[in-house]
Amino acid sequence: MRMTAKRARLTVLLATAGTVVPLALSGSAAAAGSLTVTNDPNPPINGTIQGFSNGDFTYVDALNTGSMSLAQLSLAQSASGVSNGKLQTVNTLGENLLTSLKTAGHNAYGRAAGVSVNLGGGDASIPQIQLVDAEAASPPPKQVKTARILNLPLAPLANVDVQPDIATANTPSNGDFCVLGPDTPISAGQATIANAEVLPVATGQAVLAADGTVQNNSLEMLEPNKEGNFGLSSTTLLHTAEIQLFKGIPGAEIDIKVLNPLALQAFAAGDNSSFVTYGSGDKQKDVLSITAGGQTSALTVEQLLGTEGLTIDVDGLLRVQIGGKPTISVGNDKVSATADLISIQVISLNNTTASNVGGPLAPVLNPILQPVLSGLDSVTKQLDSALTGLGIKKGADIRVGHFESNAEVPSGGIECHIPVSKTPSSQTVTAGHPFTVTMSADNPYNCTLTHVHFDDAIQSEVGDVKWTVGDTTPNADQSSTNSDVTWSNLPDIKPGGHDDVTITVNVPADSPSGKLEDTLTVTADCATGNANGSATATGTANVSLNGTVTLHGPTVQGLANTHVKLPNTGSSPWLPIGGGLLAATGLSLFAMRRRTFGSS
Repeated sequence: MRMTAKRARLTVLLATAGTVVPLALSGSAAAAGSLTVTNDPNPPINGTIQGFSNGDFTYVDALNTGSMSLAQLSLAQSASGVSNGKLQTVNTLGENLLTSLKTAGHNAYGRAAGVSVNLGGGDASIPQIQLVDAEAASPPPKQVKTARILNLPLAPLANVDVQPDIATANTPSNGDFCVLGPDTPISAGQATIANAEVLPVATGQAVLAADGTVQNNSLEMLEPNKEGNFGLSSTTLLHTAEIQLFKGIPGAEIDIKVLNPLALQAFAAGDNSSFVTYGSGDKQKDVLSITAGGQTSALTVEQLLGTEGLTIDVDGLLRVQIGGKPTISVGNDKVSATADLISIQVISLNNTTASNVGGPLAPVLNPILQPVLSGLDSVTKQLDSALTGLGIKKGADIRVGHFESNAEVPSGGIECHIPVSKTPSSQTVTAGHPFTVTMSADNPYNCTLTHVHFDDAIQSEVGDVKWTVGDTTPNADQSSTNSDVTWSNLPDIKPGGHDDVTITVNVPADSPSGKLEDTLTVTADCATGNANGSATATGTANVSLNGTVTLHGPTVQGLANTHVKLPNTGSSPWLPIGGGLLAATGLSLFAMRRRTFGSS
């Protein structure tokens, strides 16, 4: 019981001692640990991002073909898409371009197919062919390459050699569309074939043939707009060998060469710099040459894109159109276009007419096409018999060099920034002591950041804090004791790399309390765009990127304000003294009682 009473009195005495309020506080504030502040590298997108590009070297849509009611064939087909909503997968020809890929959870895709065949109709034994050589979707970034090289006899529609294909999708996350760098598309597809024959009417004869390698590219890329942000470029390019119409038919062959890569580009800028272009990828004046009857004529972009181009009617059996004006719609935020290099319609023999050449190009090409018409006239019945033998009784739509592109971005375009961060050595410092701030810029892009410039501005956010800038690592190019510190010759930042700088800030002992504000602005150049050529550019563009971050702090504890007054509670000023005396009395009683306990 005595021990219990002893502990009870000890507890009371300690509690009483704890109620004594100290008269003054002194000493320095302890460091609260470092705080890293990072900016949001790319702000949220308020609006629609939508892009789609698709190209087919040859597309055949045949109707009423005997045992088949529908046959669709695509050779060297490429596609790419990007969207912050629902991805577009169906083109203007009604083709659903994705056959094995689930688009849910993805914001970009690329597709390439050497051959794609869709067959339907009354004969259930006819196979459904979905030969997709490469498909890729992101996020995360992905690339698919194929290694298959094979010959596909697709009679009665075509024979073709399929080459390796590539598809890529490069978005790093669902909200980040800033994919920058030379030849670094958001998404792309590249399809390649060789030695293709379409509608082979007999051995060595075909309505259309490609002698050599054909490559079709579709890609979505960011390119700078005039406001300093980025617009979306949707481009389809056709690299092709010699195209032959009426191959192997004596006197009727027409050889067509695409002299330079042919491109359709739709660029949605988010400002009034949006555009559509269609023509030579390297801006050459002559884009096409046509050879017939031993004579050759070169066509310019202006001639090729006339209102109707060139039309060839073959006795009511075939109608061929070369060139013609693309369908275009251009607004500041939304752009679209479609075009066909050559279209061929296989029609019936009803209302047969004589072969003729029409359209704005007729006067230019009539001299070299007259022998072709004679050759076609002599084999019209043979050609009709052969097409009928293939099962084509009425109706076939053939597109050679089919292009389509569309793009949409929010007003003003897409903003892409440099991620920057600041880390102080302490959140709280005491007057008379220095602190350091480490600043960093990262490069998440596929371009090398050049001409890297750091500008750090310091000011007092709260109170009249005093400070001077001390050492800088590396040495700053310019330093002001009360304002800016700049570095203008920092090393280039490689993709995935970063640059760091450090400053020491000295706070004098007589500085009042308050808080500092430290703002870092980083600028650098990034080379981005389609270096391999598009309808508007043959090289990359250097664009200026920037990033800004503000550190609110550290808090400065001035020595002049470290003595804190007690709050006025309205009590007598003698209360603290009385409390101290009471505590002293309590301690004396405690000592006396202890001696008493010890003697008992």
